[in-house]
Amino acid sequence: MKAAIIGTTGLIGGHLLRLLSVDEYYEKVNSISRRPMDIGHSRIKNYTINFDAMGNYKDAFNVDVVFCTLGTTIKKAGSQEEFRKVDYEYVLESAKISKEMGVSKFLVVTALGSDANSMIFYNKVKGEIENALSSLSLPYLGVFQPSLLLGERGEVRTGEKVGEIFMGALSFVFIGPLKKYKAIKAETVARSMIKISKMDKKGIEFIESDKIEEISKESINF
Repeated sequence: MKAAIIGTTGLIGGHLLRLLSVDEYYEKVNSISRRPMDIGHSRIKNYTINFDAMGNYKDAFNVDVVFCTLGTTIKKAGSQEEFRKVDYEYVLESAKISKEMGVSKFLVVTALGSDANSMIFYNKVKGEIENALSSLSLPYLGVFQPSLLLGERGEVRTGEKVGEIFMGALSFVFIGPLKKYKAIKAETVARSMIKISKMDKKGIEFIESDKIEEISKESINF
């Protein structure tokens, strides 16, 4: 099996790259990113691309499974328009190319609370991309909706760091119906995505944060 990860410089993408580099289920893994990466593994091929001209790099999507972990913040992007370009336009284009190249599974990370009708811009864009992807009739679309992500980033996101502290202090509250709102490790999301990628699945599946946590702990033989 062959896989591609789009967004390998991000938190979840980095974990996917590390885990897949030692996973014998995948004989080849394409790392698709905006800037060059020093990978140093024979199984990994790095594609440094211009995301505004993604169609010029279709060969990178000539795989069985695509993991899409693209995402930014409005602060980092600089504006709502640039945020939407990354979290909506680039994600949608990668899915369209994946379909064209015959990819059997497209697994994407959005967010818990995504809603195309939301008054919150972030949640609205996440909901809109989910709707757009759902309309593509991909062989399998796995939409992972994690709560606040835990993990060490190469950048400081003050709001997320405050959220981590707050969620950690109140972790005992997140039980029952509130369980899905508990913060989740980025590595846990990556492990669940890999497990799902190996299953025989068709159609569209939305996987909320608490289910992501459960899948990561399941003992599944492939």
